[in-house]
Amino acid sequence: MIVKYSKDSQFYMNHKNNYFFKNKELYSQQKKINTIYLNQPVRLHCKLCNTLLPEKVDFSSHSVGYKFCPCCGHINGENVDTENFVNNVYKDSVKIKYSSNYVDDDYVARVKDIYTPKIDFMIDCIGHKDLSILDIGCGGGHLVSALLNKGINAKGLDISKDMITYGNKQISLINDKEPLDVVSSEEDLIKAIEMTEHNVISSIGVIEHLRDPVRFLEAVKKSKAEYFFACVPMFSLSVYIENVFKSIYPRNLSGGHTHLFTNDSLKWMYGHFELDPISEWRFGSDFMDLFRSLMVTVRENKASETFLDKLNYNLGKNIDSLQNVIDQSNFCSEVHFLVRT
Repeated sequence: MIVKYSKDSQFYMNHKNNYFFKNKELYSQQKKINTIYLNQPVRLHCKLCNTLLPEKVDFSSHSVGYKFCPCCGHINGENVDTENFVNNVYKDSVKIKYSSNYVDDDYVARVKDIYTPKIDFMIDCIGHKDLSILDIGCGGGHLVSALLNKGINAKGLDISKDMITYGNKQISLINDKEPLDVVSSEEDLIKAIEMTEHNVISSIGVIEHLRDPVRFLEAVKKSKAEYFFACVPMFSLSVYIENVFKSIYPRNLSGGHTHLFTNDSLKWMYGHFELDPISEWRFGSDFMDLFRSLMVTVRENKASETFLDKLNYNLGKNIDSLQNVIDQSNFCSEVHFLVRT
């Protein structure tokens, strides 16, 4: 298996700097999501392998308890992400506009800086461009747009009408197409996967949001697709950072991310679903999360700009080299993987 490590963190500063300056708003939204989640029934079995979970939580973060599965090592939130929870978090017509986190004015730049490198990685590992891709949970269609820019046939599906409308509007201006469709439920997503004629299925930052990832993965196996390309959040240094900085918006674990992969549960998934790993791209934002947590906290403590500038100069310029150490040790917050189904 090919393993690639690390990525320049400048994309984070270019497209996600609201994490630095809108912490209170993001944190407030996160608390609302956690409140809904904590009102759901207690989870008894692992979300990935269905093993009975221990009664005692291993750690808590932002009021939510988490447990390591004793069988596959997966991290499970202690509550069930019910249909009610999903509707409250992801549907357009209800309490929390989750999609607002992803709609921005710089669509073209996000496609270029964030999504095109993912496509380049996938194409390099497959070895050709004779691809047709179904992107599940496509959001605003950034990945689909990156594919179309390279002349690759692509279609996207999502349950958010707002995001589909937004994405189709952007893509129509760039590529004169509207390749994104709305589906009404996870069940419809499953059916679309099973019936697809595309030879690649992708899901970037999606599996961690699904109520039933097992059915999703079974559908991928059942489909005619030859390849599956995905990205998942991982148990990493960021989890500890979020555990310590309790008033900072937690990017990696909480809210819509009710579970996390570990290196063990990722390997379990490959084996159980007979997915043949071709490549992984391991990079994270762990040190950027630490830097952000420090900057926001120090600013809230009324420190001078001189004090902040020194933190920026001494830590900020070293983020990529520090992150590379974490990436190389397989303790980073994100993994892209390409498997043959």
